[in-house]
Amino acid sequence: YASKPQEVNISAGDIKILTFDLAKIVFAVNIKTTPSDAKVYANGKLIGMGSFTTEVQAGKVNFMVEREGYEILGREVVVDRDGLSFDFNLKPITARVKIETEPSEAVVLVGGNKVGVTPVSFELPYGSYEIQLLKSGYKSQSLKIDVRKSEAINKKIKLEETLETKALRIYRSRLNMKNNLTYAGLGFTIASVGVAVAFHIKSEDVYSKYQNAVEIEKIRKYRNDYKKAITQRNIAFGASAVFAGLTVYNMLRKVSFEEIYQELESEKINLGLRFYKENGVVPVLSLSIKM
Repeated sequence: YASKPQEVNISAGDIKILTFDLAKIVFAVNIKTTPSDAKVYANGKLIGMGSFTTEVQAGKVNFMVEREGYEILGREVVVDRDGLSFDFNLKPITARVKIETEPSEAVVLVGGNKVGVTPVSFELPYGSYEIQLLKSGYKSQSLKIDVRKSEAINKKIKLEETLETKALRIYRSRLNMKNNLTYAGLGFTIASVGVAVAFHIKSEDVYSKYQNAVEIEKIRKYRNDYKKAITQRNIAFGASAVFAGLTVYNMLRKVSFEEIYQELESEKINLGLRFYKENGVVPVLSLSIKM
């Protein structure tokens, strides 16, 4: 406060009460803000907006400058004379957004404008945004992002297949399975035929020895060996016939994309097993219907 002198005459025995109304010391300061419409507070009190000149109390002053969409700026200064100037440059609020999708290479639109293909990183200023994710064969998805402070925002989105894409994936999987089973069946058929032929050759060799044998023990031995070889040959030929039949059936079996698509469109009933500690394994029937 400013000092205030006062002359007082006091006589013997007088009682005087003196009251001093002290005035605060103030100085004129120049304020400038960027942006120009930011609000300026001094010691918690709003003193103006933008660029202006005002009087503030001498001593330590806590300035705070704020505007929506910008980071709050605070500064403590010592005001000890007139004519001090203070510039406050506010930093815009921006968020670094990173979006990843499974699968990747989805187009990212912000406000209808393309910003990249996932995985993608970009900056967004203060505000609320509707972000769209587009990828051929997958349902479009949208998410809302609110930028209220400068931060890093990471989003991981799992895209949902369209009915056509899911049906095509299942169709290709079944077609590959059919081809693999056909090749495997042909391989097992050829292998079992080869084994059968080997046992047949062995049986013929044993039978020749059986015919030429003169000792009773060898006749019995060759006869048993012959029966065993014939049994093994027949089993191998039977296995080859089974493999051949299954292979032919698999080759003639058709895999239809339309049927798979209709299966996905129709009602689906799935029988699963859920585990409960109290009851053990319990079969549960779940029904999901697509309208």
